[in-house]
Amino acid sequence: MDWQVRGEFSLLGREHLNLRDYVCKTHDQVSSWINELICALKEAASRLQAVLAAEGISEDELLKDFKQWRGSKRK
Repeated sequence: MDWQVRGEFSLLGREHLNLRDYVCKTHDQVSSWINELICALKEAASRLQAVLAAEGISEDELLKDFKQWRGSKRK
């Protein structure tokens, strides 16, 4: 029996190495995307901190307001 994955790779026989290579490449692409996302989130957090500091709003005030807002949405 010969199982096909995406019509390219056989799960039986020597072609399984191609599947492993495909999975590794896909994993690397996902890892790269996650790293880009983390960098973007860090940049957004940095910009938010700058805006809050310019407005004189502390992180504690922001968290308190957020918790109140979340609490009111749950009721």
